[in-house]
Amino acid sequence: MSLIIRLIILGVVIMGCCGGSCHGDRNLDEYISLSGKSALLSKQEDDSEDKEVKYKEGDVIVMQFSAVWCGPCRALKASIKSDAEIQNYFKKETKGYFIVDVDDEDKTSAAWVKKAKPSSIPLVVLYKREKDSWNEVSRFTGSKPPSAVLKWLKEKNKKSPVK
Repeated sequence: MSLIIRLIILGVVIMGCCGGSCHGDRNLDEYISLSGKSALLSKQEDDSEDKEVKYKEGDVIVMQFSAVWCGPCRALKASIKSDAEIQNYFKKETKGYFIVDVDDEDKTSAAWVKKAKPSSIPLVVLYKREKDSWNEVSRFTGSKPPSAVLKWLKEKNKKSPVK
């Protein structure tokens, strides 16, 4: 088979996916457990696909709002993915690092884009779970070197003192 025919078949197969819309209407807090399946780095990587992740008070996630056509978005994603120190930080200190495509029309991505309201990309947001919702702790825009991203994470994700 020629390469063009293979690509057409691959495109048809990909287009046949419902893009998450088959899950019905869920609230935003339920969507994060679904997007955990496609996390770049996540503690849930070893869980089965059908198991939904349960988050508790104080859990932290990091979300990068980006687009496939955005060069700085791709650069940031690649630098984070290739940096062992940041990967280790995500695994130990957060419940995951998630990539959200701002152009994706599935309900999960759309709900997160609506919540974050990115005015430019890449946008990276640190969220903390409080009272059954995800609250923004901090954000930055633009591509940064791994050392700057790690410094931002450590600065903004300080643990609250135990009372």
